[in-house]
Amino acid sequence: MITRLNRKESSQKFRKRSINEKCVSVLILITLAALSAPAQETPKVELFGGYSYLHLDGALSQKIGFRFPTGGSANGWNASISGNVNRWLGLVADFTGHYGVYPLGFNRHSLLFGLKLSLRHERFTPFAQVLFGAAHDDLGYKSDTAFAFTAGGGVDLRLSKRLAARLIQVEYARATSFALAENNVRISAGLVLRFGKR
Repeated sequence: MITRLNRKESSQKFRKRSINEKCVSVLILITLAALSAPAQETPKVELFGGYSYLHLDGALSQKIGFRFPTGGSANGWNASISGNVNRWLGLVADFTGHYGVYPLGFNRHSLLFGLKLSLRHERFTPFAQVLFGAAHDDLGYKSDTAFAFTAGGGVDLRLSKRLAARLIQVEYARATSFALAENNVRISAGLVLRFGKR
């Protein structure tokens, strides 16, 4: 009986290890295939525009006297322009506007600048970026402008020589309006227009 249990346990462990090894192997193959794919042309300038969602961590609602520990959310837009220095490094100017009920009227506009690193392939371009600047919050009855930064990345899918779809862009977004330290999440998606050739 004990021998059968031991055999069963070792068989399950072997299956589990085998599945894990297969998953790791598939991930390695996908990564190698992506790295060996032919590189796409590098545009001089990329112009992004699209929808943006901002999840707020709850610090602001507590500051103004409301207790919503899960925070709030705001919908809006995100636009950015990127000038590519070479095929992997770009300089970015990023603009956003988010509007929501948090729990009263809430508007946030931000202006950020920074660096973007891109890994260009024939169809897909994964990227990472870090941006610094300022965010302006307007609650209707008071407002504040303070330091802000974001760190994250995303993936663009080339649709044609001049057009790409930003499938997703996810960033940690920190803001310090009203003397608070907010730890938020910003998610964006949209279209990228590509100009020139580097």
